[in-house]
Amino acid sequence: MFKPLLLAILLLALVAGVVAKQFIAAEEAEAAPVELTAGSLIVNPRGLEPFELMDHRGGTFSQRSLEGNWTLMSFGYSHCPDMCPTTLTSLASINGALTEEQKSNLQIVFVFVDWERDQPERLQEYLPFFDKTFTGATGPEEATDKLTTQLGVLWQRAAGGDDENYLVDHSGTTYLFGPDGRLRALFGYPLTPADVVSDLEQLLDG
Repeated sequence: MFKPLLLAILLLALVAGVVAKQFIAAEEAEAAPVELTAGSLIVNPRGLEPFELMDHRGGTFSQRSLEGNWTLMSFGYSHCPDMCPTTLTSLASINGALTEEQKSNLQIVFVFVDWERDQPERLQEYLPFFDKTFTGATGPEEATDKLTTQLGVLWQRAAGGDDENYLVDHSGTTYLFGPDGRLRALFGYPLTPADVVSDLEQLLDG
């Protein structure tokens, strides 16, 4: 009479073991960190303190503008001879390689740090050359500093030139924010579109 009972106990133990193994495997898979090809993942994502700039369409761009969608953000200026056009061209390639659904969950923002020459009207002419869906943000030095200081973005007017013709030295990092407005990853300059797309597919579809 004990054999059926023993068999039942062994069977239950086997089933419990299989379920437990599946549960542990699922937990491990869920906890496994994302491995990025081009970007550096931020282990403890953080949000931004309040800041307020103008976007090139006449609206306001602030920390709240980062909520609801993923955001790729780069910095520069429209008279930049090399780094900025290269970055914007790469961002356009990245955007073009994404699916429509992925695009709907991502905004690409370029923050201009040359307020004297990069007024919203100027950006309305400049940005569409690369991609009409891009958002440009600009503002006076004090307002821009409230954003750049938090991210460690370095920028200053270079020596030489005159009031119309001068260069601006600036960082080339591109920042990725999650839909919660927290910084999630960093991408160095120059961007490699195929690798960035691969990283975005992991994060946007994850």
